[in-house]
Amino acid sequence: MFDIKSYFIDRNPRLKPETLSKYTHRAEQLIAIEDALGRELTNSEKRTLAWLSEGETETVANVQRIFDELSARVQK
Repeated sequence: MFDIKSYFIDRNPRLKPETLSKYTHRAEQLIAIEDALGRELTNSEKRTLAWLSEGETETVANVQRIFDELSARVQK
């Protein structure tokens, strides 16, 4: 099982709690694409999305918007 918080702590043990919380929240939003896909993401896919969530706020927001739009289309 993929543990998002552990992923970030392993990558940077000195992360501030507020940064860890921000990254975790972003990653959880991206990983929620599982619902639209109708399947569980692989650990590799989850790691990639967690890595992406560490990026610039604008980059993450752009990707999240694309995922949200795709998710809305798939559910129709």
